[in-house]
Amino acid sequence: MLSLPLLQLSNIRNNASNVLDSVFMNVSDVFDVATDQYTIIEQSQQDARHIPYEIKMHCDMSSSANVEYVTIYQYAKGHYERMAQQLEAINFQHEFNNRDVDSAYEFFVQTMKSLIEQNVPKKKVKKYSNKPKWWSDELQRLKNRRNKLYKRKSESELGSVAEYEEAHKAFSEENDRRYKEHIRIVQENVKSDPAEFWKFAKLNGGTEKYPDRMIYEDRVGTSTEEIIDMFADYFESLYVADTENWNFDENYVPISRAEDVNLSLFDIEAAIHSLDWKGGAGPDEIKPFVIKMCASVVAWPMWLLFQKSFDCGKIAAASKVSRIVAVYKKKGSKTDVKNYRVIAIQTMLMKVHDVAVKRELSKMIQPQLKSAQHGFRDKRSVVTNLLGQTTLAHKAFERNCQLDTFYGDYKAAFDKLIIMVLIIKFARFGIGKNTARWLWQYLIGRVNYVQIGKSKSRLYESPSGVPPGSSLGPMVPSWISHRANDDEGSTDGWMH
Repeated sequence: MLSLPLLQLSNIRNNASNVLDSVFMNVSDVFDVATDQYTIIEQSQQDARHIPYEIKMHCDMSSSANVEYVTIYQYAKGHYERMAQQLEAINFQHEFNNRDVDSAYEFFVQTMKSLIEQNVPKKKVKKYSNKPKWWSDELQRLKNRRNKLYKRKSESELGSVAEYEEAHKAFSEENDRRYKEHIRIVQENVKSDPAEFWKFAKLNGGTEKYPDRMIYEDRVGTSTEEIIDMFADYFESLYVADTENWNFDENYVPISRAEDVNLSLFDIEAAIHSLDWKGGAGPDEIKPFVIKMCASVVAWPMWLLFQKSFDCGKIAAASKVSRIVAVYKKKGSKTDVKNYRVIAIQTMLMKVHDVAVKRELSKMIQPQLKSAQHGFRDKRSVVTNLLGQTTLAHKAFERNCQLDTFYGDYKAAFDKLIIMVLIIKFARFGIGKNTARWLWQYLIGRVNYVQIGKSKSRLYESPSGVPPGSSLGPMVPSWISHRANDDEGSTDGWMH
C-alpha cells in the first residue's frame, strides 16, 4: 500500500489503542472519517475492539457531462447543385461594374452567406466539453444507466448487484470498441488528416486551452476578455510604423522588361482546389468546404473581383481583416503572452487570391534566386540545405582548410519589415507596376483582432511586416533578399 498514491485517513483507536481498520483515499479534503454516532449500529451492539466508522463524502451534485447545446451547419449535407445553379443565375459582372471595390466585395460575401443559409442545413447538437472524441449519445445513455444502478445496488440485493455489473460491462465494452475504432481511423488517415492525429496525441499530453491566468509585463488577466486584450496589445507592439510618407507612383520605377501577373480563371479555380477541405472560416465566416464544392461556379466572381482590384489598384478593406490565433512557442512560461506567436486567418477571397498570385509570382522570381537559398523554394528544404552544408564540409576536410558557418536570425523579422522599401525592391525582378501596386495594397491597411472561443479583442492595425500564416506573405522578403545577380545578397534597408 505504501507504493500507491493514497492517504490513510482512519486514526481512530480501539480500547487497546490500536488502529485495526484502514481507510485509504487519494483526495483527503472531500472525506471526513469519524466514529459512528449510533446511526448505523446501536451502542449496545458495538464492539469496543472493532469500532464502526462513519465516512462522509462532500460531492458536487452538478452534472459531470457539462453538456452544452450548439447549432452547427451540416456542410456535408448541403445542396450544392442548387447553390451552383443559384450562383450561375447571378450576373456578377453587371453587379460588380455598378459598384466600387469595397461594395463589390460586400455584395459577394453577403450573397455567399445568404446561399449558405438557404442550402446548408443546420443541426442542434450536444457539445460535451469534457468528453473524448469517440463519445456519443449511446455511450452517454449507457453511462447514465450504469450510474443509476450503482446507486441502487447493495450487498443484500443480489439482483441489483448483478444488474449493475451487467450495465457496467455493457458501458465498458462499448467505450473500448469506440475507442479502438477511433484509433484505427486516426491511424489510417494520418497522412490525409495529420491534424486529427495531433489532437489525439495531445489528449494525455496536455491541453490546447490557454491558462486561466495570464500576464503581460505588469498586467494580469483572469478573464477571456482581459487575456485577448493583452494579446492584442502585445501583437500590436511588434509592428513599427513607417514615419516616411511614400508615394507609390514616384518611388516604384520598373525596369524596361517588367511584366505584370496575369491571372486566368483557371488559376483561381486551381487555387480554390488547393484549399484544405477542413480549413476554418476567416472573418467572413465562409468555409473552404463550401467554396470547393462550388469551385467551378464561384471561381468566376472571385476572378472578377481580382481583376477589378488589380485594374484600379485597390483591395477591399474588409477583405484585409484577419482573425488572429495566438500559438504557444513551446518555450518559456505558458502564462506569459510574450511566449506566443501569431497565426493570421484571412478572409476566403484573400486566401484564394493569395495562393493564385503566389504561384504566378514564383514562376517569375524563382529562376532569379541564388542557388544557395533553400527556404521557401519548391523542392528545397532544411534537408537539402544540410546536404549542401555536408558537401562543403567534406570538401573542406579534403583540402585541409577551415570551414566557417554562421547561424543567425532576425527578431520579429516578418513583423518589422518596411513595406514600401520591400515593394520597391520588386523592380529588380522585373515585376510590373500594376502587380507591385496590388502587392503594396495587399500589405498595407491590414486590420486584425484576436479571438478565443467566441470572444474577440479590439481591432488593431499592422503598419509593417507581412501577414503570418499566409501563402504569399512569408515568401516575399525571402525572395527579395536572395536575388541571384545581387552581389551583396543583403537585407539591409528593408527591415526596421
